[in-house]
Amino acid sequence: MIVNLPLPTASSLLVWSNRLYITGSLFTLASAAMLLYEKHSRNQGRMLVWRLRTEILVIVAAFLSFTGSIAAISFGNIVSHIKDDDLDAYKTSAGLQIAKADQDAAKARYDAASASKNAGEAQTKAEQARQHAEAIRANAEEARQNSLKAEAEAQKAVLDKERILHDNLELQRQVEDEKMARLQLEQKIAPRELTKIAQDRLIAELRPLKLKEVEFVTFTGNAEASNVASQLQYAFETVGVKISLYSPLSGSLQGIIIEYDMNDASASKGARSLADALTASGMQQILSPNLPPIGTQLGAYTSSNGASGTAKIRVFVGSK
Repeated sequence: MIVNLPLPTASSLLVWSNRLYITGSLFTLASAAMLLYEKHSRNQGRMLVWRLRTEILVIVAAFLSFTGSIAAISFGNIVSHIKDDDLDAYKTSAGLQIAKADQDAAKARYDAASASKNAGEAQTKAEQARQHAEAIRANAEEARQNSLKAEAEAQKAVLDKERILHDNLELQRQVEDEKMARLQLEQKIAPRELTKIAQDRLIAELRPLKLKEVEFVTFTGNAEASNVASQLQYAFETVGVKISLYSPLSGSLQGIIIEYDMNDASASKGARSLADALTASGMQQILSPNLPPIGTQLGAYTSSNGASGTAKIRVFVGSK
């Protein structure tokens, strides 16, 4: 039966057992020495009274040696068993630690492989991200170039629009100039006409003046001037004014001249009303507050319908 003792205690008991065994051996050696000495003394005829003590010493030495031997063997077995148990426990622990180390190493290898895989995937993703970023930069550059191109085209369109607008304005100006020139030409070519409104207004303004006579001077061979004179004569004749006609035998006149006696109020008002009617109809005229005798202005001339030469208003109607 092996008693379970802690290793320090068993080791301590083993030391004491060895000490006890050595002590017994010493006592045995001493007992042997005493027996030899006693035997030698007896052979020489000397008697020693050590026999009892020697026997007791031998018995004690034997007991100590036996006890020490048994104790040394027992405690040696205990220590050996404890050491074997410790060695088994150490081997088991070492095995567990080795297994755990192997497991940790396998896990580390797995983690390393996973990390390497993740690193590869991360590198792949990084490359994809780089390529995506390059594509984005390329698209951004293309968009910038397109924007610059669009801006240039927009500026060109603005310039083209301004040029077209300028050309249109220039064309419009030319059209307006041509229209104005055409109107001026038409006005220059078209016969002069006293408008109905201007004629009615002139009649209304002449009616209360009670004029007696108006002289009209026209030049032979100008039908357009004779037509204008006829329209003016109609207004005066409508209110009962006598018309005296004169035709110079030579010379010419452009436009219309109205002469009147500024000392005669009715003649002054009538001359101004006539000038207003002509202006309203687009005909230019010269208003002169001077009325010299007819014979001092014209050379040879003809007259009709009994001209008296006493009129207070004289109208010269020349070409346009």
